Amino acid sequence: MIDDDDDIASPIRLVIQFDLAGADLESFDAYEDEVLELLEDHGGKLYLRLRAVDRPIETHIVTFPSRGSMEAYMANPKRERLQPLFQSTGVKMDSWEAVEPG
Repeated sequence: MIDDDDDIASPIRLVIQFDLAGADLESFDAYEDEVLELLEDHGGKLYLRLRAVDRPIETHIVTFPSRGSMEAYMANPKRERLQPLFQSTGVKMDSWEAVEPG
């Protein structure tokens, strides 16, 4: 739970991992092309996008300037309209917020 406005304005880093096993990669790539364009509209940035060479995994590190900007991205109407396309790909997704240790 967010207790104060400082948490809302703090930068957010997300790690998003996609399990591509058995997925329709063409549809997934089409979804990604559309949805990643929306990041910039909300101050977000795709910091890193990697696809493993020896297993069906893709990992993204995405940054947002604040929790509010991340929430606005998540609620973007175009992103919401694209969710059926994502669901049709068969990709499984897991994500978590991350910080640098120390």
